[in-house]
Amino acid sequence: MTYMHVISQFFAHHFPGWGVCHLNYDCRQKTLYFHCRTPGRRTAIFQDAKLISKLDIGIERFVVIHPDYPDIIIRPQSSSRFVDNMLDLDSETP
Repeated sequence: MTYMHVISQFFAHHFPGWGVCHLNYDCRQKTLYFHCRTPGRRTAIFQDAKLISKLDIGIERFVVIHPDYPDIIIRPQSSSRFVDNMLDLDSETP
């Protein structure tokens, strides 16, 4: 079983509402890319951003990509500031 197979099965089991997304992993940057075909898939992943940020699975960035929208970057809490600050959901303006 490959690393990508394990990761894809993990996300399919824990986040079944996401549907199908193409996954791509950059091992040098420890970044997992979710390539979404529909805006609904992108939204579903975004709604789980806080849960994703709590994962401690050796991935430093999760990037959600849809060609018609800006990328969403989620960083685990263990490697950076809380995801709310990354996405400017609750952060104060500097």
